[in-house]
This record gives sequence, structure tokens and C-alpha cells, in this order.
Amino acid sequence: MREWLMLALVGALAAYSLIVFVTYIIFVAKTPGCGKRILQCIKKDEIVVILILILIQALILFSLLFIS
Repeated sequence: MREWLMLALVGALAAYSLIVFVTYIIFVAKTPGCGKRILQCIKKDEIVVILILILIQALILFSLLFIS
């Protein structure tokens, strides 16, 4: 049972990560001056912050799984 829960958690985390990243890309695309030049408008430090936030949330989810 715990294996299915872990697999569901990993799948949910992957879906959440994809949603967060796509939302970021959409917001960057709507920034004035970016338009179709999305790759030139993306800043590396912003992506790093997004990845750090996703990892922190993943750690919290996994810790809650093992506490209960």
C-alpha cells in the first residue's frame, strides 16, 4: 500500500512541478517586450528559485508521508 502512495506522491509532485514551470513561462511570455523571445527573457536565478521552492515542498510532502 505504501508503494502506491509513494508513486502517487511522486506523480503528483511531477505534475505540480510542470504546472508551476508552465505558469512561469506563461507569465514571462506576457511580459511587455518578450513576446516570442521567451528564452531571452527567462532569468537563471528565477528558475533556480522556482526549483528550490519545488524541492522544499517535495521534502515537506515526503516528510509528512513518513511521519504518518
